[in-house]
Amino acid sequence: MDWTTPLRSLKADFIQRLKFGHLLHSELEGTHSELTVISGERLDQLRDFCWEMADKYKSNSRVRDVFINNMKGKLGEEVVKARLADWVNHIVAIHPRVETLVS
Repeated sequence: MDWTTPLRSLKADFIQRLKFGHLLHSELEGTHSELTVISGERLDQLRDFCWEMADKYKSNSRVRDVFINNMKGKLGEEVVKARLADWVNHIVAIHPRVETLVS
């Protein structure tokens, strides 16, 4: 494969998005988008969840930090779900357990 082949594909995609006026944000299936917009009821649900987590862990950490960390994670999950929905069935949070050995 020639190194210019992927560039031609990217150029064609860019021109198509420019023609349709969806350069940065496109909700059309099969087109690239630089932005993912999460708003409305879904954003309200994420915000409520993050405040619940902040309230739950307020004795261990600062409420603001817990809220922000949870919001970052939930927004990331939503972006992955929106962009890779056909390839990803379920997003599972993985928290590796680190065991410390004391000798």
